[in-house]
Amino acid sequence: MAELEHSERSCSISYTGRAVQQRVWRAGRLHMRDEQRIARELQERLGPDARVVGKGVHWGVEIGRAQRECKIACFWYGEASGLMLGMNPSNAREGLRPTYPRRQGGEYLVRFHDGERRIAGGRTQDIDAVVEAVRAWLRGKSIAEVEQASPFVDKKRRRMRELLAILEPKCGDVARCEIDRNISFELWTYGRGRSCQLHVGEDNAVSASFRLGPAQVAFGDVTADPATPISRWLHGATLAELRALGVASEAHADLLEDGEAARWHWMQVRERIKDPGDVLEDSRPLIERLVDRELPTRFFSFSSLNRFCFSASSHYPWVNEGLPVICPPYEARGYIVEIGATRTECNVEQAIEAIEGALSTYPVAPFFGSAAYRTIGPLDAELAKAGSPLRAELRQRSEWFSAAVVSGDRYCTVEDDLCSAAFHGASDAPLRALFSRPADTIAAVRHWLEDRWITEQIRSLPSVVKASIDVMFDPD
Repeated sequence: MAELEHSERSCSISYTGRAVQQRVWRAGRLHMRDEQRIARELQERLGPDARVVGKGVHWGVEIGRAQRECKIACFWYGEASGLMLGMNPSNAREGLRPTYPRRQGGEYLVRFHDGERRIAGGRTQDIDAVVEAVRAWLRGKSIAEVEQASPFVDKKRRRMRELLAILEPKCGDVARCEIDRNISFELWTYGRGRSCQLHVGEDNAVSASFRLGPAQVAFGDVTADPATPISRWLHGATLAELRALGVASEAHADLLEDGEAARWHWMQVRERIKDPGDVLEDSRPLIERLVDRELPTRFFSFSSLNRFCFSASSHYPWVNEGLPVICPPYEARGYIVEIGATRTECNVEQAIEAIEGALSTYPVAPFFGSAAYRTIGPLDAELAKAGSPLRAELRQRSEWFSAAVVSGDRYCTVEDDLCSAAFHGASDAPLRALFSRPADTIAAVRHWLEDRWITEQIRSLPSVVKASIDVMFDPD
């Protein structure tokens, strides 16, 4: 009896311990981040082979079998999910853009690996679809079978590949058409001074941005026929011809098409300062005077927080070293005008005098483009001095431009100091290297392009100060 009583008591104690553990575990869940909580819920669904990984705001689940593995990043969209991040649209001078549904709750980014190779990926908010796709992959199903059963897998890229197959026959004679792995997967067609980006919606709708150099000049839905407007634009169509195809043009884009870049820019500024909610509102009295003056309106401008900054270039990266920066008045004091290391408090008339004095002696003539445009000449001079037949050109990736030297399926992008370069191959992540002298950079560029050296040979050059391989994202 005593033994039985002892046994019963032991069982009771054991049961009570488990109950306490469960209550503690449930209480702990209440204080978890949502990302961690949904990762643990997914781990429970996938079974004991799955493990939760992460810390802080980054949580996920990993599970593998034999050579195959799935890595699932877990995200949570709360009240801040509607915030639009990135460059101030007024600095980008773009009013037209795709619309995306606002997400709420959990989302899962699933990546499928076979050994060291990433095979596919996709995002979904459906945890059941995640579990089904992961289990199918680990059971040995082909990725095509997984995609068929779970359409979220590689959904965006499958649609992009379909569009690429439509565009290349129409545009390939004048443009480079590619799906680029950037912060996200992006589908672009890069022509001569013109380009287009295609945006794939969740419902497979397709919209396109039409760009002239670094500026977006038109945008529209092209789902029914993406090839016609894009091909025509890349082959030299006017904005009027695009509008006839149902594509909307950006405000004042016709000025840019006519070569009046500065006037296009200051028309945008005029409209911007009419907005009482804009960050430049407190500087409006001074800016209203500047937009009517001849010298300031030869240049370009942008905002940095609530500061109004002049630039010789129309687009980022700005050419603005030594150019005036206007800080708005504070507590009934004057404007602060920064020119280089000098800060001066001014009234409106004094500010105009200081600004125009700096602009009148600036050594760089204002131009349409970014800092990369000014690197072409010095880079060509270094190539010629080294006796290379190679020459520099502007190379576009997404909306950004770089000074580049291209040979076949390889190219090098070079920074404006001519001491840093990135070495791009056909598929591998690029090597970035810093050198002490432009001559060393040029020598490495020639080895990469003319001698077809591999990454490790470039990295091992004695002239390399620092080198690293670019991190490649899994955007999906």
